[in-house]
Amino acid sequence: MKTLRVHIGAPKTGSTAIQRALHAAGPALHAHGIAYPDTHLRGWGHHDLCIALAPSTPDWATPSPHGLDGMGRCLAEVVPESVRTVLLSSENFFLFPEAEKLRAWVTRWWGPPDRVVIDVFVRRQSELVESWYNQLVKAQGFAGTFEESVARDGTLWDVEARLAPWAQAFGDASVRVHAYHRVRARVVAAYGAVLGLPEGVLIDPPGRANTRLVRDALEYQRQLNTLPLPVPQKRRFHRALTALSARADDVGLLDTPFVSSARLAAIEATYAAGNARVADRFCGGVSPFDDGPLRARGEDDYPGLRPEALARLGGWLMLTEAGGMRAQ
Repeated sequence: MKTLRVHIGAPKTGSTAIQRALHAAGPALHAHGIAYPDTHLRGWGHHDLCIALAPSTPDWATPSPHGLDGMGRCLAEVVPESVRTVLLSSENFFLFPEAEKLRAWVTRWWGPPDRVVIDVFVRRQSELVESWYNQLVKAQGFAGTFEESVARDGTLWDVEARLAPWAQAFGDASVRVHAYHRVRARVVAAYGAVLGLPEGVLIDPPGRANTRLVRDALEYQRQLNTLPLPVPQKRRFHRALTALSARADDVGLLDTPFVSSARLAAIEATYAAGNARVADRFCGGVSPFDDGPLRARGEDDYPGLRPEALARLGGWLMLTEAGGMRAQ
C-alpha cells in the first residue's frame, strides 16, 4: 500500500526541529519503508514545494528555480521502489493548504497513493500570535506593530479553516490532530512515535532550531525592516540579532511580553468556537488545545529602545557585518 503522509505544521509547533530530525534520519527511515525526499529541501523542509503549489508567491519568499516539474523529477529519482510511504513536511502546507494540487503532483511523479495521512500539531492561539509576530519581523521583513500583525494574519490561526481543505480532499479520518502542549519539550520523539518508529530513530537536533529575538532585538529589527533593503539583507541582520539574543542577559537586553494577559485572552476567545468544533470533528471531543491559565506576565508597556540598548545592538551589527566582509 502506497501512503502519502504530510506533516503540515502548524508554524511554531516544533516543525523545524522535526524536519531537521527527519532529514538527518534519511537512511534509517528508508529501513522502515519511509522516504523523506530531497525535493530541493530548503531549511530541511519542503517549503519550496508548498510555495510552488500556491496560487501566488508570497512577497517574502524566494521561489525555487526548479519549479514543480524539477521537484517532481527529483521525487521520482530519489524514492526507491521499496519505499511504501512518502513523507513531506512544511509549515507552509498549513499556511497555503493546496491539498488537491499536492495529491495531483504526487500522483504524477510517484503514482496514486492508496492512503493519505495528514499530521498537524496545534497550539493555543494566544501563544501563536506572539511567536508568529517574532517570526514575521525577524525572517519576513515585517515592519508593522503586533496589533497590525494580528489584524493582518489573524485568520491563519483559525485551525478549523486551515484543516478544512485537507479534510475535504482526503476525508476527516485522514487528518490526525496532535496536541503540541502535551509534547512541547519532546515533539521530535513524539512524532517518531506517531510514525511508528522505534525510539532513537528520530533524534532531537542540538540547540534551538528556530531561536526567537528578545524584545529589544526584535524592535531593532522592526526598525531595520522599514529601510529599503532587500529581504536577504534583512535576513542576514536577523541571523546576527538572533545570535545576540542568545546572550541577551549578558548584555542587558530586554525580553518583555508584547501585550497583556487580558489582550491575549481576548484574542484566544475569538477562536474558541472553532477550536471546539475541531475537537469534536477530529479528536473525539477531547480538546487538543491547552486550556490552562495563561502564563503570568507583567502589564507594563514595552518602554522602547533605550540608548544603551541601541548602542549595543548597532555595535554588534557593525562588528558582525565587518567580520562577514573579511570572511568573504
